[in-house]
Amino acid sequence: MHAGMNEKVGLLSYRMDRDQFDKPYSNETAQMIDHEVRTFVDTAYKRTVAIVEEKKELVQAMAKELLDKEVGMASNFAPRRLTCHLEAMSNRRALRK
Repeated sequence: MHAGMNEKVGLLSYRMDRDQFDKPYSNETAQMIDHEVRTFVDTAYKRTVAIVEEKKELVQAMAKELLDKEVGMASNFAPRRLTCHLEAMSNRRALRK
């Protein structure tokens, strides 16, 4: 495993053999890595939602264009589903505030 995602964790490199069951680092280090990964993923998710919401009309236009070109897939994806998904994301974001 290689980790070096930020200043708190630093540049780390742990070799794990396939037959090895124990981690080559402490539980405290594992918790710190888990926390930092959760923070990173949460931040990326929030940023993604914000971009999609900001560009909602463009995303919908692109989805419609793709649907128009991919008639065979149109039954799997519908503009209404995209709108519902964007609204749900917006509602979840409002609840988190």
